[in-house]
Amino acid sequence: MVPFVKDRPKGDRPPIDVLLATSMIAVGVDVPRLGMMVVANQPKSSAEYVQATSRIGRRAPGLVFTVFNWARPRDLSHYETFEHFHATIYRQVEHCRSRPSPTGPWTAA
Repeated sequence: MVPFVKDRPKGDRPPIDVLLATSMIAVGVDVPRLGMMVVANQPKSSAEYVQATSRIGRRAPGLVFTVFNWARPRDLSHYETFEHFHATIYRQVEHCRSRPSPTGPWTAA
């Protein structure tokens, strides 16, 4: 791993920083200087998409490229409604509970 050097000597070539990751990037990567992401195929849930793409652009504005697969119905649907999906993205995020509901199946009788 090449350490990040803020002030390098003049004339030195900058290191190429690349991070290859699976969908696990959403839960384990916290690198503030990440500035670009390529998302291959639409994740299964909108929450997963938001979580993964929010890893980009923390220190400065970032850029996310989404590459769709025309043969996958979910990808095709997101391609056809891309602008609307991103304009209303937080309405699409599925709610999840961090603990069981007090009236749910784990409630003692």
